[in-house]
Amino acid sequence: MACEDALEAGVAFDQVFVVDGDERGMALAEIVGVAPRVVTADVFAKVATTETPQSPVAVVHIPRSELKPGLAVMVLWGLADPGNTGTLIRTAAAFGLQVLVVSGADPWAPKCMRAAAGGHFRTSVVRVGADEGGDLLTSWDWFAAVPRGGEDPAVLNDSDAPAIIVGSEAHGLPAAVIDRSRTVSIPMVESTESLNVAQAGAMLMWEWRKTASR
Repeated sequence: MACEDALEAGVAFDQVFVVDGDERGMALAEIVGVAPRVVTADVFAKVATTETPQSPVAVVHIPRSELKPGLAVMVLWGLADPGNTGTLIRTAAAFGLQVLVVSGADPWAPKCMRAAAGGHFRTSVVRVGADEGGDLLTSWDWFAAVPRGGEDPAVLNDSDAPAIIVGSEAHGLPAAVIDRSRTVSIPMVESTESLNVAQAGAMLMWEWRKTASR
């Protein structure tokens, strides 16, 4: 799936590794204009990073992206887990949001790429350091997700282009980010401490998207 998404996005391909007999992979290599690297299943397993890899696997250029003012953005502030980062990129792409990764996990790491299932190539993904995140978001309305005490997520509908900000499950968001933002909290029963950050982010994006789509 990710190979097709990269192709559709116009990303430049460097190499395409194909298991002998994979006609789909051979066709992809021909379309992108590179000579396929045909290998045995054993060699392919060493090239790929998954336990049960599927042919083909490609090496592509990381696309250069910028945040576009006027469009909603999902902000991942200090998320350390690449699985959560990739899942949120996938969800953001599905709901039409851009993604800003502020420090934390590398969004282009293999585990993150797998979790995103091609989402990197369907939306803008920008990564900056912790000291740069605030400067990039001056044109957006900030909404910070907190476990308790925030406004109902319906307030996201007050903005045409919100910056929905989630932090790491271990440390949460920096105090300066919370102070700068309107805070939102997903209603939960009292016995629940918090939600997985990828689940929470998906709910908040859906809350905004269902109104933005009308």
